[in-house]
Amino acid sequence: MPSKGSSRNRLPLKAASPRKPPPRKSTASRSSAARTRPTPWWLTDGDEECPACGQSYIYELEFHCPECDAVTCLHCRRQRADGRLVCVSCAQAQSTREVSHGR
Repeated sequence: MPSKGSSRNRLPLKAASPRKPPPRKSTASRSSAARTRPTPWWLTDGDEECPACGQSYIYELEFHCPECDAVTCLHCRRQRADGRLVCVSCAQAQSTREVSHGR
């Protein structure tokens, strides 16, 4: 009687047939496909103009200052020492208050 680990009871393994990869597209067809795709909305120039810097931005990405409720683009926001994000004018006002109070 053969033992459990005997190779007599095992079926021979079939060699895996190599799969062929799908045919690659030529670089010419890939570049033409890239040109026909529309640009993602977050990369396009927006219709809104930032009052702080004059740059065009997308409405969905605008920043509202929690202190003065000014609307700016995402590039015109500053982070305070306490971690809050504020507009440029509020950040400048805070820094002048700190200088005048000798902090």
